[in-house]
Amino acid sequence: DYYWLLFCTFMVLLLEGINTLVEKIADILRPYYDERVRVLKDTAAAVVLLGSAVSVLIGLSIILQSIFGLHFAVGLLFGIIILVVFFSLGLFGGGRE
Repeated sequence: DYYWLLFCTFMVLLLEGINTLVEKIADILRPYYDERVRVLKDTAAAVVLLGSAVSVLIGLSIILQSIFGLHFAVGLLFGIIILVVFFSLGLFGGGRE
């Protein structure tokens, strides 16, 4: 189980590194504002967010199974509920207008 936690940690760090690389290369190639660069950067950030969400699901499932003895599926369901709540708060909770 701990190997999965290590895998998830390094996966998120790798995705973040790739995201940073994409952003730096895009800034070098297009130093001025370009809508295509914005879409590229947003997509790279979304990949990191998705990888982080999957890591949270796996981590919660493993931790809940270890601490409370819950089945993996119960921890996964609990993690999905938490992620849906946080994403809903992000989408509908305000922010940019």
